Amino acid sequence: MEIFELEVEKREGAGKSYCKKIRKEGITPAVIYGKGREPEPVQIKNRNLEKILRTRGGENVLLNLVFAEKKSEQKTAMIQDIQKELLKPGIIHLDLKRISLEEKTRVKVPINITAEPKDGRGKGILEHVLWEVEVECLPLFIPNSIDIDLLGLKLGESVKIADLKVPEGIEIIADPSEIVIHYSESRQEEKKEGEEPLFPVDKSEPEVIGKGREDGVSES
Repeated sequence: MEIFELEVEKREGAGKSYCKKIRKEGITPAVIYGKGREPEPVQIKNRNLEKILRTRGGENVLLNLVFAEKKSEQKTAMIQDIQKELLKPGIIHLDLKRISLEEKTRVKVPINITAEPKDGRGKGILEHVLWEVEVECLPLFIPNSIDIDLLGLKLGESVKIADLKVPEGIEIIADPSEIVIHYSESRQEEKKEGEEPLFPVDKSEPEVIGKGREDGVSES
């Protein structure tokens, strides 16, 4: 995985009022932590952050943090958490985790379907049980996604964790028997020929209330 440079500035202010103020100026408050060191409050210009989040790595992108005040001061990090606005686009706060390129780390990687099943096309539904899985590997080997080819999957079959293919050096942290995707028959599919309906229709002549005798004389 490629490493991207991200410029950060040391954040002198603190508190909700200060963070609200810099957000209006197009700046996102953040904190760098990890590796047994004290957390460092920083701030990042939104235009720089947006470029990073648009890369193929997404939130798993590897970062070389460069401090605006001192270009020689650099740190390798990853995005640990993003706090987003609830009702509108925007980032409230960013957590950055210090990492070493020589030590394994755990991240969640999205699952990407490269080909859909050929069997039962138009009759089946792909049920995604998992949209992402956690993997452990060296930072430079973090995959952008885990690809699955479902072309040979048949109706009623499933893809499990054990079926996923990942490069050497990458370990999936999950139960091998856990289902990732299940290919089930569509509920709207018409019932099979000869199958009894759930509520059979009575085709006999219905009783007519108040029907008179055949000779025209009422029974009352």
